[in-house]
Amino acid sequence: MRGAEVEPKAYCKLMLHSAQHPSCDVLGVLLGSQDDSRTVVKDAVPLFHLPVLTPMLEVASSLVDAYVRESDLKMVGTYYATATPEDMPGPPTHLPRVATKLCEKLGDRAVLLQQNHKKLDAAQEHALLAFERDSGGNYRRALELSVDSASVTAFNGLLLANSVPFVRDMDDHLDDVTKDWRNKTLEAAIL
Repeated sequence: MRGAEVEPKAYCKLMLHSAQHPSCDVLGVLLGSQDDSRTVVKDAVPLFHLPVLTPMLEVASSLVDAYVRESDLKMVGTYYATATPEDMPGPPTHLPRVATKLCEKLGDRAVLLQQNHKKLDAAQEHALLAFERDSGGNYRRALELSVDSASVTAFNGLLLANSVPFVRDMDDHLDDVTKDWRNKTLEAAIL
């Protein structure tokens, strides 16, 4: 079985993105590396917490593509958290169209991380489920997921320190370009 590992910077960004917008579905891109047996998620780019329009998606895609070219990372998947606290036993039966489009660019080995609301109350456990696309393009195959306890501890510490407002997604950046969607200030707090 293929596996996925989520490093602290990525875990904190995607979890804080969801925490900042509890009444909205949130979506972002996962950056990292892949080989035949494992995907390592090293960073997350928070994209949207509002309904996505095509021009916004095109701008966001261009910015993320440029960012990826400047780093040693590649896009390895997406993350998605619903606003509803009801957890699904498996991957969502339908993803927002934008998530589907992003994943089509990534091919069969795209990873989807989905927040598990029930696990949010367990402070020592990570709150993610991981899936990989099957040959039909659907997220059906569960991946073995590894999230270091340091990631969970870092997230809990940032949440308690009220760092949530520092997470900026592409929606925030497109409203005010001084809001850094790369979240460099937050990264400094994580590391």
